[in-house]
Amino acid sequence: MRLGISAAQIEEKGMLAKRIVDSVNSVRLPPDYGAKEAELDRRRLRVFDKKRMTPRARFSDAEDAEEAQLRARVLAFAQTPEGRGRQRMNDLSWELFFQEFKGQPNTPEQNNEFARLEELYPPLDLPPDPEDEKTSQMIREMREGIAG
Repeated sequence: MRLGISAAQIEEKGMLAKRIVDSVNSVRLPPDYGAKEAELDRRRLRVFDKKRMTPRARFSDAEDAEEAQLRARVLAFAQTPEGRGRQRMNDLSWELFFQEFKGQPNTPEQNNEFARLEELYPPLDLPPDPEDEKTSQMIREMREGIAG
């Protein structure tokens, strides 16, 4: 029994990835679409994702179309300078958090990069997200464990 993937499968995967990127790049976002709208779309997509995990879940044509539009917009936004900058800021904040958790110092370069990105992309003014609150609570508890 072979567990790896074949050269043909690797090539097909690469071609599919390129087609996805090309498709995403062809999506034109509404002029007023930004990080706030992308985050609200991501929240809505989590509802679809949870429903898809439910056995025997059924989606209407309208739900399928809405989900496809949401995914296209979110993926297209991720390719914008702001989308990439906010993703880097998110990645960097996790790096800084885990370094702190492990008792490792953050480098000045990391701190400077994060501060620069935070200046470019300030926090969004969004209604509370229950999923984010669960994550925030877990982080608070982990930090209390570090400090305590």
